[in-house]
Amino acid sequence: MGKKGIIALILLVSASAAYYYFFVDTLTVSEIVGETNDPTVDIFVNLFDFDTGLTRWDLYNLARKSDYWDRRINEVESIPDPYLRDRERQKLVAEMMRDPAFKKISRKLFGFGGKGAYLFLKAVYGFEAS
Repeated sequence: MGKKGIIALILLVSASAAYYYFFVDTLTVSEIVGETNDPTVDIFVNLFDFDTGLTRWDLYNLARKSDYWDRRINEVESIPDPYLRDRERQKLVAEMMRDPAFKKISRKLFGFGGKGAYLFLKAVYGFEAS
């Protein structure tokens, strides 16, 4: 095997490792959260450290859309009419569940899809009870 063969092999191994790292390797809760200075968060992470099923690519896509979803959640929650607000919540959950990464984490965490995901978002964002 000549120099070109060795270089090709190194490139192939590197590309395979990068593909695995970003698109195949799933992360645990502790890997996503990282190190914190909050003991409450540390306790929660240690108690519920499981494989989320999310890859680094999924996290990148979720982070990219988080500002949009945060804005949409605030818009929906600011609707004064409870009937209209509930209808818009359902639309928002349906929109979020079309995202493959969000669908993956909501099914993994809640096992019952969009409704559980929205309850989770209400808790995270401190929404008022409906």
